[in-house]
Amino acid sequence: LLTDLVMPDGVNGHELARRLKLEKPSLRIIYSSGYSATVAGRDFPLDATANFLGKPYDIDQLTSMVRNSLDAASSGTPFPKN
Repeated sequence: LLTDLVMPDGVNGHELARRLKLEKPSLRIIYSSGYSATVAGRDFPLDATANFLGKPYDIDQLTSMVRNSLDAASSGTPFPKN
């Protein structure tokens, strides 16, 4: 799952991820935000199966993080922190 932490209409990325993980506990999550991981993490704690991609990011950063997430999921290892 790639989701922004801040979204409209009362649902945030953390809540979306929580709901989806109920159905698929092994779900890997990449949060994105214009806020830093430190600032965003105060309101939305990041767990071991999640990572954070700060905005702005380029296509190489995005594809690298998605690739790392897929590789970690297929090997059963924790999500590598960047």
